[in-house]
Amino acid sequence: MRDSDWQIIYELYQTLNMTKAANRLFMSQPALSKRIQLMENEFQVKIVERTPKGLVFTKAGKILARNSEEYINLSERMNRQLRLLKESEYTIITLGIPYSYSRSVLTDILFPYSQQKNKVRFEIVNDASDRLFAKVCDGDVDVAFVRGDYENDEMEQYMIEESRGYILTRDKIEIEDLPQMARLTYLSNDRSRALIQEWWFEHFKEPIPDGFSAGNYLDVAWQLAAKGMGYVCCFLPDGFENTYGLVMTPMLHKDQSPVKRKSWLVHGDIRGMSLELRKFVRYMKDTIVLEC
Repeated sequence: MRDSDWQIIYELYQTLNMTKAANRLFMSQPALSKRIQLMENEFQVKIVERTPKGLVFTKAGKILARNSEEYINLSERMNRQLRLLKESEYTIITLGIPYSYSRSVLTDILFPYSQQKNKVRFEIVNDASDRLFAKVCDGDVDVAFVRGDYENDEMEQYMIEESRGYILTRDKIEIEDLPQMARLTYLSNDRSRALIQEWWFEHFKEPIPDGFSAGNYLDVAWQLAAKGMGYVCCFLPDGFENTYGLVMTPMLHKDQSPVKRKSWLVHGDIRGMSLELRKFVRYMKDTIVLEC
């Protein structure tokens, strides 16, 4: 069984949808189905079954799924420790960054810091914010940027951004027409999805559409919206650069207040950190943390 097979099982168990899992894994659905068949042949068990209600994991499949995340985390820790052994003169800092945040972090924060001749190397973990927060709590990530509010009294959290909800489309729309329009989705965290769903049910009786998945990255959904393929519900910061010239319709509550989402810098107890990691955390607080 390949290492990538554990990632396949993990993503499939998270989505329970072949198309969504294939999009997250950047592979075709036939290729994903083929790998599942090969794993079933290797273990001589049925892993998943298709039912009228959707994809269902068998008992054997659930055993593999429950162990897949543990295997992935173990593999990540082992690889990080081996790299640290090879590069003992550097401190490896593992950063958890949401897919929608990666570009700005890498260019605006990490590059300037790396130019200051600090003896650090960064290992980037891209994932949804809910998973990143769990990784910080478990010690698998040193510092993370997360979208939305998460609670853990043992974690230190500092607000770095407050963004507003918008509906992005190629053409001007009326809010009441949304249930009849195509929705474009992307990989996001549970808090962001909950905020959007709460707004939706303030305005509509119909359930929010599952929509067409644009994969992991929000900017892919923007590109599809620019072609007129549907609308995107997302959160955008002040000064957002509207590269695709999309129409930005604010998401407002019934009382006309904007739908907002906070983003946070999260890390564990600073007293247990290495000197280089403490220096980096101080740099982050001086650079991007907002004054409350």
